[in-house]
Amino acid sequence: MPLRNIFSLLFVTIVTATLSEATPGYPDRFDSDSRLAARSTTDANETFDGCSYQVEGVGAFNYHLAFDFTTMDTLPDELIASTYEVGSGPYAPYSHIFNPSNIVLGSGQPMQMIVPGGQTADPLETCQVVTRYDDVLYASVRTVAQASPVNGTVHGFFMYMNDTQETDIEIRTGDPNHVHFTNQQTHPG
Repeated sequence: MPLRNIFSLLFVTIVTATLSEATPGYPDRFDSDSRLAARSTTDANETFDGCSYQVEGVGAFNYHLAFDFTTMDTLPDELIASTYEVGSGPYAPYSHIFNPSNIVLGSGQPMQMIVPGGQTADPLETCQVVTRYDDVLYASVRTVAQASPVNGTVHGFFMYMNDTQETDIEIRTGDPNHVHFTNQQTHPG
């Protein structure tokens, strides 16, 4: 199965992607506008040579996509709001379901991805944005994101090939100053 790229925070893994200026969270819990005013931008420093996008020190890529989640009213064609449920099991005590209504776009605000608080019953409700692409073998990704200060969730960038090959980049809410890089096993232990 080709590499499938999934971003639970709000992102996309596409070659030479320049993803910028994203703000997940709850607009009433923190002032996203003031934090975004101080944001930095990212630049992959790519050049198009007529055949591929060259990223200095990284390599050559066939595609370049850029998304600005601060201005969009709908998801672009390259992205999909997930709708499926992941069941519970011996290593996951609760099932969870991805609900597109938890993704708020437009209204002059940056994209918001909401996980309702206080959930205790199966399935736990969350949200996720994924790429339409399932044939990405390599990617160079740049992103600027704002993590929620509210404890209880993980903002993640997930790249899957199959059940035994997964790479995660995770930010635990409430501790946004640390990024965790992991390779997941099918069965921990």
